[in-house]
Amino acid sequence: MEMAAEQSRYLKNKWFIPTLLWLGCVAALTAIFYSTAEGLVLKWSNSTSYNHCFMIIPISLYLIWDQKNKYLQFVPQKNYWSLLYMLVAGLIWLLGEIAGIVSAQQFAFVMALQASILAVFGWPFFKAALFPIMYLFFMVPFGDFLIPYLQDWTAWFLVKCLILLNIPVYWDGVFISIPTGDFHVAEACSGLRFLTATIAVGFLMAYMGFQKTWKRAIVVSLSLIIPIIANGFRATGIVLIAYYTNHEYAVGVDHLIYGWIFFAFILLVFIGIVMWFADPMEVTAASLPIDSVGKGQNPWAFLQVILPLVILASAPPLYAGHIAAQQTSVAQYTYKVTPPSGWGAAPLISQKVVWTPQYAGAHITQQTQFMNGQGQAVDFYAAYYAYQSKERELVRFGNSVIQPAKFWDYSSSKVISLSHENVEIPTRQYILKSLTGQRLVWMWYVVDGEIVTSDLYIKVLTAKNKLFAGTGEAGVLAISVPYRELELDDAVTTLSSFFQQMGPIEKMYRPEIKLSVE
Repeated sequence: MEMAAEQSRYLKNKWFIPTLLWLGCVAALTAIFYSTAEGLVLKWSNSTSYNHCFMIIPISLYLIWDQKNKYLQFVPQKNYWSLLYMLVAGLIWLLGEIAGIVSAQQFAFVMALQASILAVFGWPFFKAALFPIMYLFFMVPFGDFLIPYLQDWTAWFLVKCLILLNIPVYWDGVFISIPTGDFHVAEACSGLRFLTATIAVGFLMAYMGFQKTWKRAIVVSLSLIIPIIANGFRATGIVLIAYYTNHEYAVGVDHLIYGWIFFAFILLVFIGIVMWFADPMEVTAASLPIDSVGKGQNPWAFLQVILPLVILASAPPLYAGHIAAQQTSVAQYTYKVTPPSGWGAAPLISQKVVWTPQYAGAHITQQTQFMNGQGQAVDFYAAYYAYQSKERELVRFGNSVIQPAKFWDYSSSKVISLSHENVEIPTRQYILKSLTGQRLVWMWYVVDGEIVTSDLYIKVLTAKNKLFAGTGEAGVLAISVPYRELELDDAVTTLSSFFQQMGPIEKMYRPEIKLSVE
């Protein structure tokens, strides 16, 4: 007994100073990547889809503390391979910073924290505590790109259920109408918040409850499938409640309450089922002789890896700052859009039905309307970015061909190919819907003279231009026409007529430089 107590005291003493040094390293990394760390916390606070991320660090710490007797066997040992891991993290962060991919920066920040663990506590501990350490990746609020797909799935599932129940239904994208009223599968109805939380719980339950890989894979798969299907049933239930109560219930805030009650019930059932089939817990009191755990190292030995790690982590933000400092020229721009042949400039139509894209941070935007001799009107919009930075990104959350919650919502979107002067041009086509009607939009991104339709490819081109001295300029050009129900073909004809008379897209989105100053 006395020997065991002596061993415990010996090991704890060997952990005390390395742990303090590691905490100092974490503080330094947080200061270096402060904007990234701050962005993480703000996202957790402001988005209900990621509120659960606040629990990830406490859960990881608990998992390690719960097995502290096991981990105390590993005396901290410096590890220089952590510098390679930090190098990879730094490169990912730099590319994310240059391309404006926030999630990449956040993943890189978590990797930097993991590198600090490897640097101070060594590979034996890192390998033994691999799951709690890798579980930190769930700190990253990742998944917003799934929202449109989840909305479409939920709407499809809901419509199929209504058809099976013989309830008349009209379906148009995320808009659904039944005899008693209309419904909109909004972003909040996509089920992302339930999906992200359930996946985090699923990985945790798989790790804690099962030993075999195939069992863990089943639990993780269920954590992916169950919330998606459950959200379809939730949406169906809300519509049915509204239908059978003549919209007296489940149409206001209460439908969110019903949804959360349903999700809580499903999550509890999921946890209960997993725990029921979980492997029996094995309690083992592992003990190693003092000589088998290795010798401790003096503080200077740890500083020999911590200091290079911190210096290596500082390089990407410093280089990113150097690139940003080169973008100091400011110019005044003016748009002078020449009407296509057969079209003339016209004032914008009534503000009640106006279509207004939103591209924050653009150096200049232009919106006008053109009209031909037959009275057909086409709305024209262009936004120009002389360069892109964190505050001036072409592709970012909130930038779109509609202002969020302003009249219009997406009904459908796809990429089509249009022929212009014998050249096939990839084009984004959107069908927008509002209470006043529908609207057809054709839109093009241009990055450094290249027409692009992929958001990801825009990020890649942006990073390439910044790293290899491209022009850095980018922009968006869109034309649109409103139309009534069943008149989409007429809208396509009108836009096609305007499009064929337009000048080259690569030139029309660019304004004239009126005055350049430093």
